[in-house]
Amino acid sequence: MSLIRFNEFDRLREEVYGGLDVFSMIAEEINQDSLKKRSLDVKEELADNSFLITVVGEFSRGKSTFINALLGEKVLPSLVRPTTAILNKITYNEEPNVKLVFHDGESPRQISVLQLKELNVPREPDESDADSVQEHQQKMNEINRIKHAEIGYPNSLFKAGVEIYDTPGVNDLDKSREDLTYHFIPRSDAVVLLLSAEMPLSESEKTFLKYKVLNKDISKVFIAVNFKDVLDGEHDVQRVRQHIETNLADLIKNPKVFMISSKEALQARKNNENQHIINSTGLTKLEESIGEFLENDRGFAKLLKPVKRGQKIAKELIHTLGIKVAACEMNTADIQKSIDELMPKVDLFIKSINHARDGLRSELLGEQTELTQAFSKNLFDLEEMLSEKILHYAGEINEDKIQKMLSGQMIKLGKNFEEKMEVKQHEIATKHLMNAYQRLEKESQEINNEINKKFNITLSLSDIRKDFDDSFELIALSTGVAFTAGIGIVLVPFLLVPLAIASFFSFSIIESISEGIKRRKLEKINQQFKANFRSTREKAKLDFINQWTTFVEETVSVYEKEANAKTLLLKEELASIKKIKELDREKILEKKTEFLNKKKRIENVQKSFAKIEKDFLQSRGRSLAYVSESN
Repeated sequence: MSLIRFNEFDRLREEVYGGLDVFSMIAEEINQDSLKKRSLDVKEELADNSFLITVVGEFSRGKSTFINALLGEKVLPSLVRPTTAILNKITYNEEPNVKLVFHDGESPRQISVLQLKELNVPREPDESDADSVQEHQQKMNEINRIKHAEIGYPNSLFKAGVEIYDTPGVNDLDKSREDLTYHFIPRSDAVVLLLSAEMPLSESEKTFLKYKVLNKDISKVFIAVNFKDVLDGEHDVQRVRQHIETNLADLIKNPKVFMISSKEALQARKNNENQHIINSTGLTKLEESIGEFLENDRGFAKLLKPVKRGQKIAKELIHTLGIKVAACEMNTADIQKSIDELMPKVDLFIKSINHARDGLRSELLGEQTELTQAFSKNLFDLEEMLSEKILHYAGEINEDKIQKMLSGQMIKLGKNFEEKMEVKQHEIATKHLMNAYQRLEKESQEINNEINKKFNITLSLSDIRKDFDDSFELIALSTGVAFTAGIGIVLVPFLLVPLAIASFFSFSIIESISEGIKRRKLEKINQQFKANFRSTREKAKLDFINQWTTFVEETVSVYEKEANAKTLLLKEELASIKKIKELDREKILEKKTEFLNKKKRIENVQKSFAKIEKDFLQSRGRSLAYVSESN
C-alpha cells in the first residue's frame, strides 16, 4: 500500500464539507433555494477535485513496474516494446476495468487488459509490400483516434483522490504524442521522471527537462532513479546520485533525486513484507515526499476556490438572516409596504446587470484587435531574435544540435513573450471587469439605502470592490489559463518546427570548415527556419484569438453568475420576509431567536474558512520561495 497520504488535506476537506453542509441545511430551513444549490454545487466540485500525478520516462525505465509498486499490486501490464502508443489514465473504480476514450466523441469502448497491452505503435511496414503499408496505416489511424485509455481499479490510493497518468516514452514521441507532454505536465500536480541507475541521465532525458518542462513546472518534478538493486552497494548508489545531481545543477537547484527499486518494492508489498524491507527499496521516501508536496503545496490550492465561494455564501446567509431579524421587529403593515416600495428598485437592478453583462462582453471582445496586434508584433520580435541565434551559431552544424539550440532559445525567449502578453491582458481584463462592477454600484447602493431605511440592515450588494477582487481571482482559477490565455500552449507549434537540415547537406559540418561555407549554410538554414516559422504563425494567431474569446466568455459567465446570484438572493429574501408577517407575535419572537442562533453558527463556520484561506496564503508564500530557489 502506498505511503502517499493526505491526512491534513483530508481533515481540512472534511471541515469544508461540514461547513457547506451547515450552509445548505440553514439555507433550506430559511427558504433560500439558490444559496442551498450553490452550497451543494461547491461541495460537489470539491469532491471531484483529484490529485494528478504524471509519470514520464524513456522506454525500459520501468514505468509500469513503478506504478504497480505505488499501488502495491500489478495493475498495469509490463510492455515489451518501446512504442507505447497512448496515454493511460489510472483512476478509482470499484471493479477493475479498462475503457478507451476517443477524440471524435465516440462512446467509450470497454477492452481487456490484454487488448490494452497490444495497443502499441506497429512496426514500420515493408515499403515494397503494399498490403503491409496499408495495414500499418490502418493501425495508426485507429491508434490516433484514441484520446486515452482509462484504467479503473479499486485501490486505496485512487480512492484517496489520486489519478495517475502514464505517458508515452519521452524519447518516442511523434508530434501528436509530444503534445500530450506539453498539455499534461502543466496540468499535473506532481511529475515523476523515471531514470535508470544503469544509464543515469541520458542526453535526451536532460533535454526533456531543459526544453520541455517549463520553468514554472520544475518545482513539481521528482527524479526517481530506478534499478538501484543492480548497483554494487551503497557506495555505487551514492556515486550515481551524485552524478545525476551534478549534471542537473545547471537546471535545478537542489533537485529531488530518489534512488529506488520498483521491482523489489512491488515484490515486498505483494508479499506483505515488513516496513523495514519496503523502506530499503527507497520507494517510501519518494512517496512521503510526493505526499507532503501535494498536501502542502497543491492541497491548499485545491481548497482555496471552494473556501472562497463558501465565504461568499456565508456572507450572504448572514445578511439574509440579519434582514429576517430586523423584519421580526417590524409590524406586519410596515413589512408589506416596505417590500412593495423596494420591488421597482429590484427590477431596475436586474436591467442594470443585463446591460453591464452585455457591455463587458462587447468591450473585452473589442480589445481583440489591439491584443492580436501586440501578439503579432511580439511574435515577429521572437522570430527575429531566433533568426539572430541561427546566424550567429558557433557550434557544429548538425540538425539535432541546432534543433536543440533553437528549442532551448524558444523556451527562454518564449517566457519573455509570455510575460509581455500577460501584462497586456491583465491590464485589459482588470480595466473592463472593474468598470462592469462599478456600473452596478449606483443601483446597488440605492437598493441598500432603501433596505437600510426599512430594515436597518445593509446587504452585501454594495461591496463592489470586494466582489470584484474575489470574482477576478475565481475567474483565473476557473479558466485555468488566468490572464495569459494559455500562451505557453500557443507557442508549442513553434517548438515543433522541423529544420530538415539534411535537405541542405548529408553530413555534419565540423567547426574546421571554412567560415564562408559555414555562413552560407547557416543563411540557408535561417531562410528555411523563417519560412517554417511563418507557416505556423497564422495558426498560432488564430489559437490565441480563440483562447482569448474563451477567456472573455468565462469572465462574462463568472460575472453574470455573481450578479444573478445577488438578484435571486434579494428576491428570495423579500419573499421569505412576507411570510414573517403572517405569524403571530409569539411565533415571531421564536423565529427571531432561531435566526440569531443560525447566524451564530454560520459566523463560526465563516471564521474557520477564513483561517483555511489565511493558512493557504502563508503556505503559498513558502511555496513561491521554494520555486524561486529551484529556478
